[in-house]
Amino acid sequence: MLKEELSLFISLMLIAGGPRAQLARVRWPLHQALREISESAARTGDKDALRLELAFRPSADAGIEVLGANSVILELIRNSTLVPCGQRRSARLVLNENVAVELRRELIKQPLRRVSLIQRAGMRWAALDSTAAKNLATAALSAGSTVASATAKRA
Repeated sequence: MLKEELSLFISLMLIAGGPRAQLARVRWPLHQALREISESAARTGDKDALRLELAFRPSADAGIEVLGANSVILELIRNSTLVPCGQRRSARLVLNENVAVELRRELIKQPLRRVSLIQRAGMRWAALDSTAAKNLATAALSAGSTVASATAKRA
């Protein structure tokens, strides 16, 4: 039951402000967004509206990983909710617009407090994914040396 609830929550996050196209090999933004919404819901007393018990563990890739989140992403790829596009460093997972219609209908059925939490988590995921994409692009540009000479110029 936990995996189905997590799968639904992540799917709804995609439609409610989440990234339309995300980095295919970078998962830490999702883990951090889930962790932050869980902590925020616990602080504000909205844990019951979240209807999701998340378990965490340390991870080399994500810092703190939400158990089951990576397998949910793989499941969303298998059922064509997320479609892989591109190759290597430019690989992205893009939300299938045909599936998005069904997800919007499902989002409308959710209680308002839960939709608010889903939207906040989705928007946070999109922001963190944007940061990860910027960092990835910056790392590619800064791999080479930009210094023309070893000595400083003097006037």
